[in-house]
Amino acid sequence: MNDKTIRITLVCPYPPPVGGIALWASRFMSICQNYNISCSLVNTAYSNQVIFGDKNHITLFKQYKRCKRIWNDVKSSIQTNKTSLTHICIPGSPLSILREIKTIKISKKFNSKTIVHFRSDISQSLTSKISIILLKRISKLCDGMMLLNERSYIYANRFCSKEKLAIIPNFILDSDFIKNSHVNKTLRKFIYVGGAVKEKGCNLILDYAKLHPEYSFTLVGNSSTEILNQINQTSNVTLLSNKSKDEIIKLLRESDIFLFLSKYKKEGFSNAVIEAMSNGLPCIVTKWASNEYQIGEYSNILSIRIDNINDLEKAVSYLSSLTNRKIISEYNLNRSKLFSASVVMNQYYNFYSKVLK
Repeated sequence: MNDKTIRITLVCPYPPPVGGIALWASRFMSICQNYNISCSLVNTAYSNQVIFGDKNHITLFKQYKRCKRIWNDVKSSIQTNKTSLTHICIPGSPLSILREIKTIKISKKFNSKTIVHFRSDISQSLTSKISIILLKRISKLCDGMMLLNERSYIYANRFCSKEKLAIIPNFILDSDFIKNSHVNKTLRKFIYVGGAVKEKGCNLILDYAKLHPEYSFTLVGNSSTEILNQINQTSNVTLLSNKSKDEIIKLLRESDIFLFLSKYKKEGFSNAVIEAMSNGLPCIVTKWASNEYQIGEYSNILSIRIDNINDLEKAVSYLSSLTNRKIISEYNLNRSKLFSASVVMNQYYNFYSKVLK
């Protein structure tokens, strides 16, 4: 147990809506007190924002109003709650870095140290000239930087000293793990959870589904019109709207394989993959962001190249064996414990302590 309480201002989106960062934030806020972290939230989410799909565009005026609100809330949080550290989540876009440079300056004005927490694979999302300029700037200003994967760490180290950097994965609650995995004798059901959009690899899932009418496929999440039109032409694919945590767990436990074929530039460390693994579900993923690291030693078999249907065929063929599915199921259940709250929350606390020294 950590001895000293650390008081932080957490700057990030919070549900609703439930996106990847907001889901992480809700988990973090629900248990941080158990690890001697006192957290004051500055919610950066837009009201009525839609994550993925065709209705997720934000006007410039709303962006401006949001920035003003965030900066005022950060100032108020530091002064009112006497926080000594500002933990800033950044999805990985030039505009978000520009906004948080101002947030850092406000925090420093009120003697609060700052940690920048990049929530995407920045080696993919921050490669433009303006992104690199801003990344260099924020690297100099912040007191610490958290990354979600090794690719981001190597990229960030071009602009920021190793002493400032830490790789800390996403996590799930210890109570969400099943005790024993269960594997169905017959391979029938595939599932994907997240935005049902092309960037998340749903086009490849649909192409594969058309070739394999013997299987059923369930996609859970907001859909783009393009993907929805394809689903309507594919009889063995079901699209479900966003579901509650309990509903998703039920769907995972009824399925045989989890597909995560993302090529999304703002991907960082998939919550959905950890959740599937913690329910003993074999996963097929793309060679992207943290995916290969998450699934561990079987990544040479179960990670595929982007948009490569031949690789997908080979991975499914491997998992068509009941013996292989049982082995992977047990392995995933054990490996996912690396990403349990009881492990990862201490990593946050230790990095906070290092930055505050």
